[in-house]
Amino acid sequence: MTNRGSDLSKSMDANTTSSSTSDQSIQLELDRYIVANLRSSLGIFAVAGIILFTINWSQNPSPQSYLWLLSLLSVISGLWLWHIKSTRQSALCVTSLLVCAVFWGLAGPVFINPNQFETAAMITAIVVTFTAAWPLWPLQSPFYHQMFLLCVYVPLSIGLMHNYTGLTPGFPLLMAGIFLALNLAYNAYRRTFINNLVANDLATHQLQQTINTSKKITSLIEQTPLGFIEWNQNREIVGWNPAATAIFGFSKTQALGRTTDFYSKIKKHS
Repeated sequence: MTNRGSDLSKSMDANTTSSSTSDQSIQLELDRYIVANLRSSLGIFAVAGIILFTINWSQNPSPQSYLWLLSLLSVISGLWLWHIKSTRQSALCVTSLLVCAVFWGLAGPVFINPNQFETAAMITAIVVTFTAAWPLWPLQSPFYHQMFLLCVYVPLSIGLMHNYTGLTPGFPLLMAGIFLALNLAYNAYRRTFINNLVANDLATHQLQQTINTSKKITSLIEQTPLGFIEWNQNREIVGWNPAATAIFGFSKTQALGRTTDFYSKIKKHS
């Protein structure tokens, strides 16, 4: 789904790059989070489409707007069914991203009317807001970030400039600024997310190593012919191996929980 090699390696700092965490495991985690956001993304997309159509409703909507909404709801229904039945969730997420980008890109030419500037401004604001907050694409690769934004903002900008020739030259710069800001923000978000995954994976790996080491030490203690007795800060016996039982004649159950005074007595007794 993403450019795995360079994108993932750039996101790791000097400490994490030396870890044994593989790019593939990180990519699987990214895919899992993206898939988890798929249903909500499709639902938000449908709601946004209905809002656009509703705003345009009072302005004598064109046949193209009806076709756009019906096509949108049909495609979302198809993607929803695909999500339920398909096992290729990664391919589904990419397809959903591209399809939604096409519909967002068509929203400007379909709904913007040259005689209704206020409505056009409202539609533009809705498109920019929903695309910026859309949960499906923040964890995608920079390539998909840029393609998604270009598919949406280029047709929207062209439509506005074509219908409203009085727009100042600063408008393209404004749209370019929004594009760059969103792209940088989501690249930073993705890098932070990946670094957190790497840090969690390293912590889990270190914890597992500690557990394995503890199990090995416990195994050695249980097998050693030397008596092993361990007590805590309250002088209560918390460790008693089989060799201690053989030496002192008391089972582990009998010894645990007693204080070291018990150990002193049995030592003198022995």
